[in-house]
Amino acid sequence: MEFHRLAPEGVSVHTARVFLPEADDPETRIEQIRTMDEGLLDAVREVASVEPRVIVWACTAASFLGGEKHEPQLARELAQAVGIPVITTSGEALVSSTAATFGSARRMTRCCSAI
Repeated sequence: MEFHRLAPEGVSVHTARVFLPEADDPETRIEQIRTMDEGLLDAVREVASVEPRVIVWACTAASFLGGEKHEPQLARELAQAVGIPVITTSGEALVSSTAATFGSARRMTRCCSAI
């Protein structure tokens, strides 16, 4: 996994998976991705057991499909459940990296919320 190879010395990467069954057609696949939240808390608890500084929900499709308001609410609920900050690839991580690179994430946020 590239995360393990790219991690700086002294940084560890711990992962857990959320079940996603195979699907033959795109509409079924989208609906299955939407239901990934159901197994997410169990995966977050597994990762939280090693007491990391932060947990990243790195399933961009799942966090985008929930809509603009769903993602931050989900991250807050997960963080409250385990007592560790939680971010997502399509939410805080994307906005933060855009702001760090361009000085503002305002335009990027508007762009992404329309997808």
